[in-house]
Amino acid sequence: MSAHAATSGSAAPAATHGSASLLALGTLAQFGASTMQQGTIVLGVFFALTYHLSLTQMGAVLAAMTCGLMCSGLANGPLVDLWGPRRVLFCGTIIISASATAIAFSPNLIATVALLFVAGLSLGTVPISGTKAILVAWPRERRGMPMGIRQMGVPLGALAASLALPSLASATGLRPIYLGFALIVAICGLLFCAALPAQTTRPSRREARRAPGEARRILMPAIIGFLLAWGQYTLLTYTIPMLRQNGMSLVAAGALLAVAQVGGAGARLGLGHISDRLGGRRAHALLGITAVGVALAVALAFLPRALPMALLAALWLALGAAFVGWNALALTWAGERVSSAHAGSAMGLETSAVLFGATVSAPVFGSIVEWAGSYQAAWLTLAAVLALALILLVTQTRRPEPRFSDAANGDATLESRAIALSD
Repeated sequence: MSAHAATSGSAAPAATHGSASLLALGTLAQFGASTMQQGTIVLGVFFALTYHLSLTQMGAVLAAMTCGLMCSGLANGPLVDLWGPRRVLFCGTIIISASATAIAFSPNLIATVALLFVAGLSLGTVPISGTKAILVAWPRERRGMPMGIRQMGVPLGALAASLALPSLASATGLRPIYLGFALIVAICGLLFCAALPAQTTRPSRREARRAPGEARRILMPAIIGFLLAWGQYTLLTYTIPMLRQNGMSLVAAGALLAVAQVGGAGARLGLGHISDRLGGRRAHALLGITAVGVALAVALAFLPRALPMALLAALWLALGAAFVGWNALALTWAGERVSSAHAGSAMGLETSAVLFGATVSAPVFGSIVEWAGSYQAAWLTLAAVLALALILLVTQTRRPEPRFSDAANGDATLESRAIALSD
């Protein structure tokens, strides 16, 4: 069976739903999952207060969910390629909601950490299902914008969590919040399941076999994703503790973190559009935003304690764009470097690499802060990590990107609607 036949079989039903609704519900599903994932990170200070944790211990507890996400990427990618996004997403949504409910009634820290890991394992089904659906439905030259729109669900979920959760958790504690997470994930995930077409065919043995060099082609995006994740997750984890140490109120610190998510959401959309205008050259767009990230990490290292709120808001808006905005582009880049039959596996590996960076960065950053007695050394370390990613991206922009004809093949009706939506 050809890749085109396999793709057409799954894309044709999607056309009846309409590409706009598919994209909207995919963004909604990502929003629901990210509200829980990013919300857990925002709630780190409340986990620390509830269980009497040090900064390093808090980072390790939060890393349990991220570790689950990291492990799941290696399995979820091949499963999506084999079974299709709809079936994988449905199973994942049920497990996420059950895990969140169990966390609400967790008797102790050990049980909470175990449940956070299980929740992370199943949360990985949401981004991989959505990205595979978009990758198949849109042609390469028009794919960056829809992928950026869908991935806006991540910073928008974090924005909602940053605005609502600090004051809400102060009033109610953690248990009601996780019951709310269970409900939100179930509603958003199942709505997207209803819009996704059922996959009625599987790749042939020839399609399932990796072409020579495919593993090597996805290695560099994975390494770069690992490095860029340090910026995103240190910003999410340590914005509130750092600003609180500088004397800012919890509500004001949460508001700045929310501003960063606005910057991240806008950058995901903007970078996708820019990379489309560049003819699908994702590495070039990633290079530019990474250079900005290096400069901002150095600026954070020398940030004065007393700055007007307006300047801080502008800074955190830029930090969100640089540290959060790259993610959708990196996933798209990884998926496009292999044939569409293996796109799920490639994006799964990329997701695992990104989340490995998140798992490592949070406790390491906290340890550097505690060892040095300030945040300056930690932010300079982050600048060095991002500078390494910048160097690797420079090498990638000097090489031609591989192109696969089957990656853009999809049902003609769905493709034409996708192009109209992107215009």
